[in-house]
Amino acid sequence: MDEEDPDVLTRAIGCPIDWRSGKDLTKRVVRKRIKGPKGPPKYSTKVETCDSFFHLFAPPQMVDDPEEQEIIEDILEADYEIGDRLRSEIIPNAVRWYTGEIQEESEEDDEFDDEDDEEEEGNDSDL
Repeated sequence: MDEEDPDVLTRAIGCPIDWRSGKDLTKRVVRKRIKGPKGPPKYSTKVETCDSFFHLFAPPQMVDDPEEQEIIEDILEADYEIGDRLRSEIIPNAVRWYTGEIQEESEEDDEFDDEDDEEEEGNDSDL
């Protein structure tokens, strides 16, 4: 965090994840068929990085280029918001999320909000 503004993230330290062989969720294996002469088909395999929640644990490093630094700061800010929401809302209520109790509450809130919106629309037409 920045000492001038406590709500600004200036550095993030991640930790490496030791994935079991073939279970890395941050990479995927792409297998392509290579065209060739007749006979059994040949394949080329390549490992590609894919979007994953687990990139949160490997934050990007700061660079000297101001344009790239701004992009990295945006990424770090988004990661901070995700981590903060996990810490403050998701983890303390994990069992309630798992059982669906929180989802039921939010659906009830949406129903009340819809009714309030309908009442407000009705009041606007009376004017």
